Amino acid sequence: MTKREKVLQQLVSFSKPLDILLDEVKRLDWDFDGSSINMDVKHICGVLLRYINGELTTQDVESWANLVEGREDIDFESSHATVMDECIYELANPYLTSVLSVERAGELIQLLSRN
Repeated sequence: MTKREKVLQQLVSFSKPLDILLDEVKRLDWDFDGSSINMDVKHICGVLLRYINGELTTQDVESWANLVEGREDIDFESSHATVMDECIYELANPYLTSVLSVERAGELIQLLSRN
C-alpha cells in the first residue's frame, strides 16, 4: 500500500483526528497517477453513527465530507455511487442543503442502507 493509499484509507474511515487528516491530505498532490481507493456505504454510515453517538460534531462531519468530496482518487461503491455522492455533497455543504441533525443522520443512514 502506498503512502497515498494509506492516507486516503484513513480519510474515508475517519480513523485519525481531523487536524491530522487535514494536514496529511494537504500534502498529497491533487493530480495523481495510480489506482483509486474504494469508499463504500459503511464508511459514510460509520461517520454518521459516530455523530449520532456524540463522538463527532456537525463541524467534524462537514470538514471530513469536504476532504472527501470531489477527490478523483476516491471511488464510491459502484452500486451506491449516486446516493453516496449526494450524501457527501449534503454533508459537505449544509448551508446549501440541510444542516446535519441526529434525525437527518438517521435518515441518511437509512437511505444509504436501502440503495
